[in-house]
Amino acid sequence: MTDTLVEQPIPLQLAGEGMGTGVDADLVARATALVPLIREYADKASEERRVGPEVVAALEEAGLFKIFVPKRYGGYGANMATGVQTLAEISRGDGSTGWAASLLNVCTWFATTFSQQAQDEVFGANPDAKVCGIFTPGSKSERVEGGYLVSGRWPYSSGSFAADWATLGIGIDVPDGEDPRALALIPAEAWTIEPTWFVAGMRGTGSDTIVVEDHSCPTTGCNGSWACGRRSSSRRTSRTRTPTWPSFRSLR
Repeated sequence: MTDTLVEQPIPLQLAGEGMGTGVDADLVARATALVPLIREYADKASEERRVGPEVVAALEEAGLFKIFVPKRYGGYGANMATGVQTLAEISRGDGSTGWAASLLNVCTWFATTFSQQAQDEVFGANPDAKVCGIFTPGSKSERVEGGYLVSGRWPYSSGSFAADWATLGIGIDVPDGEDPRALALIPAEAWTIEPTWFVAGMRGTGSDTIVVEDHSCPTTGCNGSWACGRRSSSRRTSRTRTPTWPSFRSLR
């Protein structure tokens, strides 16, 4: 089944009326140019329950997985208006592809909010790195020397089939009364994908379940993954040099 949203190109808005910024028409045009290809492989995506490698490769070549990635890492650092209109064009070709592209773009942006050291680990070696994510906590995050031992199942991980990393919810040790929720940035080689996405529509999103078994997430930068702790302040500036993330109560 092809998940087509509309039949006409989305008209460019003057982005920014009220925001003082404009839409990057070039990024939107790149998405528009790929609509025929996306439609060509839409039925195959539904049958195989994931966006086809041909489409993933074309989106990557067009730079459409790094819409929000900072320019210092080779991304476009685009505003939300540009992102929405670009992703709407992808969705015009196929809803499943648009959904997967949207989640991969948003979660890749989340990776750019980790420490500088973690960002370098993700994007330094691979400027085209793609990140998926589920923020609900897994079943286990045990405090061990130097970090946390993480295990669990994270269902509905849209786009995980194409991701190089995942931002996954964990619980951390905090004083009584404080929010224990946090995120861990974990590389793809540390998790497997369990096929669980068997649905009637939007089948091509590949929203299967990520499974992690006893993976060590250090709280300081160290080969592979990054456990992120909480901040007591809602300001988005880290108080330390370790990879950190504010507790969810601070995301506002």
